[in-house]
Amino acid sequence: MSQWGQQPAPRGSWPAPGQQQWQAPGRQWNAPRPTQQWQAPVGQWNAPRPTQQWGSPVGQPWGTQVAQRQGPGQVWQPPAGQPGRRISPLAWLIIAILAILAGIVVAGLLTNQGTDNQPSQYQNEDYRVPEVDTAPDKPPVPETYEQATDWMQKNPIYGVQVPAPTRCGSPPIDLGSASKGELEAHYNELTACLMRVWDVSLQQAGFTLPRPSVTIYESAVSSRCGELPMENAVYCGADQQIYVATDLPEAIPAAQRATPYSAEAVVAHEFAHHIQMRTGILISTIAWEKQSTEAAANDFNRRLELQADCWAGMFMGSAGPSVEITEARIRDISQVFYQFGDDVITGDPNYDGNHGHGSNRRNWFLDGSANVVMGTCNTYTAPDGKVR
Repeated sequence: MSQWGQQPAPRGSWPAPGQQQWQAPGRQWNAPRPTQQWQAPVGQWNAPRPTQQWGSPVGQPWGTQVAQRQGPGQVWQPPAGQPGRRISPLAWLIIAILAILAGIVVAGLLTNQGTDNQPSQYQNEDYRVPEVDTAPDKPPVPETYEQATDWMQKNPIYGVQVPAPTRCGSPPIDLGSASKGELEAHYNELTACLMRVWDVSLQQAGFTLPRPSVTIYESAVSSRCGELPMENAVYCGADQQIYVATDLPEAIPAAQRATPYSAEAVVAHEFAHHIQMRTGILISTIAWEKQSTEAAANDFNRRLELQADCWAGMFMGSAGPSVEITEARIRDISQVFYQFGDDVITGDPNYDGNHGHGSNRRNWFLDGSANVVMGTCNTYTAPDGKVR
């Protein structure tokens, strides 16, 4: 069983800490990027709007003024200064019927507003998904190791929230029987859902998020990030695109293979690497890995992968309700992340790998699914026990 994950471009040499210029990895871009000054977040993404409450009509129905009753046994009198006019029993009956009908309508609105299909419940409804960008601009590159550390641990992205719930137009399909064209259409529509969840949030923190393409491959294929294996999904940092093997579902443990959106959650993990690339987190992590011992490099990479697990869970928590992914199904999907843990794959409970133990992978995914603040997934300041 292979582990899915990000595939950076072939790594170049990195200067020692303190030097001002960084050589970018491989063929991702040609020249060092000038320092880009990022501003503090211009504001947090608002929490989900409270449900609008429908109230009784304000004022009196139909704009009429009801006569004042003077007391028991007395007749109705109009207000002072107005001519008297009796309302017939038939008119009172009509008004009563109309009032009852209005009450039924209001009650129906209140009842329907609690359903998942009510459009007003979804966030980002006015968001326009951009076209796929196969030639995105260069992501930010740190100039010093100190800056790289700040981008990993104190990134502005940690201060924003994702909208929840959001509408997703990519319902589950039978991935095992789908054609290559159907898979490509499905996963590219999935990136539209991912953009709806993430794009505005990154903008809030001062970043841009070009929409990546998804390439479906049927056999081991050569890419700008090297040869890509089957039964896998990969984010390639060299071209900032996503690649998915047609047999990805076969990599999913049998017990979870029938759970809708299990493979899509894996692709959401790969999209999270795209977020890390666009916010400088991925390139900063690679920089420190190149200057570290093997054990320290594994620690850096685990924090990178576990953060991607967490953001995959956050996407599922936001978009899941619109495609009938319940909390119970999210728990089932979390088992996929558990099964791909370093210790579970190797059978060694003490294995020091580069993706994280199964329990930690599952826990970060679940933590993300239950939260909307992106800083929930700041694995770079998490204690060692949560990222082993």
